[in-house]
Amino acid sequence: MGNQNLFTPCAPPEHQPPQMESDSGTRSSAKCMACPWPEDDRAEEVKPEITRGKEGKKETYRAHFPQAGFFRCAETELKFLVRTATTVEYEYSFWECHLPDGIPAGWMEAGLVFDIHATLGAVEAIHLLHFLCLTEGNVNTSEMRIGHVLNGNMLLEKPNAVKPFHTELRDPSFSPMGVILLSAAFPFICVHSLVLLYHVIRAANVTLHLYLIPNNHGLEKVVDKDEKR
Repeated sequence: MGNQNLFTPCAPPEHQPPQMESDSGTRSSAKCMACPWPEDDRAEEVKPEITRGKEGKKETYRAHFPQAGFFRCAETELKFLVRTATTVEYEYSFWECHLPDGIPAGWMEAGLVFDIHATLGAVEAIHLLHFLCLTEGNVNTSEMRIGHVLNGNMLLEKPNAVKPFHTELRDPSFSPMGVILLSAAFPFICVHSLVLLYHVIRAANVTLHLYLIPNNHGLEKVVDKDEKR
């Protein structure tokens, strides 16, 4: 299977790779041994409602925050600092769904893309996931940006803080968004990755499919759906 089908779909599929163990039943539990985990921010875990579109091809998460505070989604690892009780909706996405030509030349994806909807002013800060290894790599975090898609164009914002697995953006406005990196500034870049191994049961001979992908749960879902199909 070519990579084209893995990186461009707009609707992440329903299921998780059965081989991956999970803290919450939905995410891979593997973490980088060089980077501190968990991040010591004492975010309160919240389990969102999950709704699926037609044929289960699209998942929308709806998190209810009962009061002001700092919360972490148990399904996606997104973190929200909210000023008041509020509800936030979000789903996995891909740059290619919003930018026909992808992200600008010289930049690389450095984290998951989310399409987020929230009440204006209710969210004081959002902590978006990235998959860069800041401990082992030589990445200068000053070259990281939060990319927003507005009216078919990408706008860049500098994060207020960068942690081992998240970037913080205060007083955010919401649109399809994710972390990117000016990759042209570095000779090599270390990323947190996942190894997915599938055994094709119906094949005449023993057939294994091996994937090495960034630690991107949305892409992990796409691979799993492709394998099941």
